Amino acid sequence: MFTEEQNNSASAIDEKSGMIQADVYTSFENTGDIKQQWDNFIELIGSEIFLTCDWCRIWWQYYGKGRKLRIFIFKKDGNIIGIVPLFFESIRIGLTNIKVVKIVGADFTLAQFSLPIKQNYLPAVMRIIYESLENEQWDVIYLGPLAGIYKDFDALFDAAKRGFHNAKCIPIDNQNTQTYFEITSDWETYLSAISKQERSNVRRAYNMVSQMLNEAPMGIKSEFVSDSNISEYFNEFVAMHQAHWQKLGKAGHFGDWPDSKAFHEELASVNHALGRTRLLKVQLGENCLGYQYQYKFGKSYYDFLDCRNDSNMYKDIGIGRIAFCEIVKKAIAEGIKIIDSMRGTYEHKLRLGGKLFMIKGIYLIRNSSSSKIKAAILHKISYLVNIGYFRLWYCKIAPRLPMKFGPLWKYWIKTNLFASMNKKYKTPD
Repeated sequence: MFTEEQNNSASAIDEKSGMIQADVYTSFENTGDIKQQWDNFIELIGSEIFLTCDWCRIWWQYYGKGRKLRIFIFKKDGNIIGIVPLFFESIRIGLTNIKVVKIVGADFTLAQFSLPIKQNYLPAVMRIIYESLENEQWDVIYLGPLAGIYKDFDALFDAAKRGFHNAKCIPIDNQNTQTYFEITSDWETYLSAISKQERSNVRRAYNMVSQMLNEAPMGIKSEFVSDSNISEYFNEFVAMHQAHWQKLGKAGHFGDWPDSKAFHEELASVNHALGRTRLLKVQLGENCLGYQYQYKFGKSYYDFLDCRNDSNMYKDIGIGRIAFCEIVKKAIAEGIKIIDSMRGTYEHKLRLGGKLFMIKGIYLIRNSSSSKIKAAILHKISYLVNIGYFRLWYCKIAPRLPMKFGPLWKYWIKTNLFASMNKKYKTPD
């Protein structure tokens, strides 16, 4: 069905949907003509910024070495109905290798996706992907991490199970947690939705900083950085973020994740030109209180990281609370509906109105004795590496030692996604 050309194309007849065309790209260099269509579809279907063309391209530039790219663009009547950017890689497990397939952006960064496929085309898309991979060598396919609010998880699982009819299909609905904020139409409505105690804490924080300048409450200045100073202020944000965590004996995000500073700096620059970067600087007079680093896409903000001024004069104020409230005000002004606050469970986010959702995933294990054995070995190794290397060594022992260590082990980053491959799926009520 597919040829080994630079860009492959095939068609399939779906009983309900009619003719569906699948174009397969092996390089981002050849996607220029469809870039706008790609991004328009991602926004239209409500998927995340992490699967826009430039985001995937920059991720591949930094983390695609030694991996093989396959970008599936599905169309019907000339219109895009699904986009699935995949990559293949070989991972060493003991004396042998296992060939795995993941979504572009699945590792090395903390992204999660709502897979951009129109729901009624999911069965046809999964079947076409399966048929296109018949001549490819693979043992395990991982569809994830899937965002907590991805509404088509059960439909995707059913379509994957039917499409990959001779593979073992394992759904996981509790790989991690993700925090979302639902943004109201005005500031007072937002305040009324959080607890009385937290409302009091917010107003107290604003009053305290305002008194430092003898100004009226809510007198803090907060602005998104402009075109002319995006690079300067991004570096200032990184320095402040890293200084805070290094003070606590930790490496910070840009020390933990390989090439993350260069990766995010390029992301910020490219997306700023597209009107998507939202780097908020919060000031009190001439003093910077902190930054909120995020992106806007569609009706959502993607809240990556923040930092705050660690000066003793601000230690009792709650600068982090103020900085987040400033971003909520900006979100309200831009008509934002959701702030995606990314992975993890944080009490301060829940107090400010955040709600937790479970990140999910689907594993497809090829129906062969060799693939099943390799998948079992991969799961066991990734589980042990996660416990021994990450939780014990990296999180507990290494921070207490006087010497400095480099970023996270790339082998852990590549295999950690498979540590949960034996978790039980909770059947929905």
